[in-house]
Amino acid sequence: MEKNDLILITGVNGYIGSHTADQALASGYRVRGSVRNLESTQWLQEYFDNKYGTGRFERISILHYAAEGLTTTDVSGVIHVAVDTALTGKPEPYISEAVKSIVNLLKSASQSSVKRFVYTSSSTAASDPKVSVEWTIPVDSYNDEAVKQAYTEPFEQAKMWSVYAASKATAERAAWKWVADNKPSFGFNTVLPNANFGPSLVPAQQGLPSTGGWPKMFFDGNFEILLPLPPQHFVDVRDDAKILLMALTEHDVNNERLFAYAEPYNWNQVLAIIRRLYPDRKFADDIPGIGKDLSKPPSKRAEELLKRCNQPAGWTSLEQSLRDALASVQ
Repeated sequence: MEKNDLILITGVNGYIGSHTADQALASGYRVRGSVRNLESTQWLQEYFDNKYGTGRFERISILHYAAEGLTTTDVSGVIHVAVDTALTGKPEPYISEAVKSIVNLLKSASQSSVKRFVYTSSSTAASDPKVSVEWTIPVDSYNDEAVKQAYTEPFEQAKMWSVYAASKATAERAAWKWVADNKPSFGFNTVLPNANFGPSLVPAQQGLPSTGGWPKMFFDGNFEILLPLPPQHFVDVRDDAKILLMALTEHDVNNERLFAYAEPYNWNQVLAIIRRLYPDRKFADDIPGIGKDLSKPPSKRAEELLKRCNQPAGWTSLEQSLRDALASVQ
């Protein structure tokens, strides 16, 4: 990858995708971002035009990534971030569509000028969190338990997280198999981020979407829906974006799974930080018996890459991430 090369970033208007585009543009690359609706994402075009000048960023509309014939014309690198957010408790066609999406993009990339390809997987592709259990996450692990759960009846809305995890595990595994079978000329890596916190790129337009909105729900006192979620690791969305870009552009990173896990957290830690940041406000009491994430993820390689991009301290801390996120929407 050379400066001024064109990078395709799918789901560019999303929480992770927009930060990834911002990092790429700041590093001297051009970005073609895919969105579902051009009209409703004009704000992002205007934001990047104002920040980096016209001609650096463009949008294209892609409605269905699982459709055949996706084009990567003139593109040197691909970062596939887009994900279908229409989750239900039904595994199909959701999981099959996720597989088709990544495989079709890989096929398209192999027939064009693409030099590098990065797939945004998920921590849930490797494993589900285990509460208060000390264990080491193998670098080659896949969440087969989630796949089993996703395909076991009844298919109720409560199982949507299992379906999501199963889709990521199945799609990432299919991507690696396709690369092994077809041996494309481009380099391929995957990034497995845990829960993303931190400010959105354009809070006035995006608010705090996706997992980034979880701490805000505790700030607002509307967090009951989150209580079933176990303790796990987090990563600041800006760190995640940097690792995605480094996975694409660093020549010595190839054929790797990069685990973007900054540090473990539970909801009581989130509440403690929020209380420190806003001492004049009253927040909920601690939640009894929620345990901790004691897992040891293989995240040193991702942190090493983060330190290369003018971030010698490594991961952004949980407190800094929450401070920036909550301040952005006050």
